[in-house]
Amino acid sequence: SIATYESNLLIGYWGEQFVGRVDEVRLWNIARTQTDIQTTMDNILTGHESGLVGYWNFDDGTVRDLSLNHNDGILHDDASIGYEIFVSPSGNDANDGSKANPFRTIQYAIDQSGRGDIITALPGTYEENITIVSDLVVQGSGVDTTIITASSGNVVTANNVHNVLLSDFTIDGQGTADRGILCSGATSATEIRRNTITNSTRGIYCTDSAEPLIEENTICQNIEDGIYCAETSHVVVDRNEIKVYYH
Repeated sequence: SIATYESNLLIGYWGEQFVGRVDEVRLWNIARTQTDIQTTMDNILTGHESGLVGYWNFDDGTVRDLSLNHNDGILHDDASIGYEIFVSPSGNDANDGSKANPFRTIQYAIDQSGRGDIITALPGTYEENITIVSDLVVQGSGVDTTIITASSGNVVTANNVHNVLLSDFTIDGQGTADRGILCSGATSATEIRRNTITNSTRGIYCTDSAEPLIEENTICQNIEDGIYCAETSHVVVDRNEIKVYYH
């Protein structure tokens, strides 16, 4: 049984603030099986479902409770509502960034983004250098289908950013780029996850007090180093595959 309290329901707080992202919160007064949850977890609810006592999906940019109980929420402290922005090589930067009308370049999507937004790159090759800003998810559609490539500089730069996730891309320096990913300038609470980083002089370069989490990446065919850390500490490197490139 679930105890009853007179205090408010807090989402993303248990004595300290949750640093991360929460979406599609559903509260039920009935037990739901694994099958029940998996069957409907990708469906938008009406709010009238039997046993549903709280439903906050944030899709309209508010924290309204869409269940029949109408327990609307309030954003506290640094909490904000994020939106999903789509990018496709066949898109156009004059579009609105919806899935039906995606932008063409990842950098343009980043420049149009706000705190907490999610940028989803649809399958294809993106020939551009990108610079990430704080409080942002930049995600590909899979390393085998979504490629960011550039021949010079840093393919991806994360300088003094916080609360960032970069995932599910192949990041290709074409054999001549300086770095696949540069993390610098006190970057923290930033995750580099499930990418393939290849064909740069250095795969991932961390410097100037950057503290990223580098996890589950394949780092291969980089000319000098897979991961290089200079003037930094607290870099977490976990479950990566680094392949040596002999030259």
